[in-house]
Amino acid sequence: MSVEPVDVPFRENPDFDSEHFFDDVIGVSKNIKNTPRRIKFWASHEQSQYIMTKPVHPSQKLKRRNEEDGSCIFEIEVVINFEMYSVFMSYGPGIKIIYPRQACAYMRDKLREAAALYDENVE
Repeated sequence: MSVEPVDVPFRENPDFDSEHFFDDVIGVSKNIKNTPRRIKFWASHEQSQYIMTKPVHPSQKLKRRNEEDGSCIFEIEVVINFEMYSVFMSYGPGIKIIYPRQACAYMRDKLREAAALYDENVE
């Protein structure tokens, strides 16, 4: 495979706003037509304390605190992408996406796959 120069002039894309293109995303994986979704997630007491001081995303809002166990419900508005899932997975059992359903299902399936790796006797 080779790379050849082409004689195609550059055209500005009027739909691309370089200043704010990544405002609604965790990481950098985003297409121009992606739209942000409301993501609701539960966090344990321990993780809530950390997430309040180091938000998952600038759009983060505390929706509810459980006074009994210290856990919290948070909400963010972001484009759903691999980096978002990666961040949530990094919190392990201290965090759970509760909305939207397809994000819950994705996390459940991936975490089951990960847990299955530890059930195998591989050396």
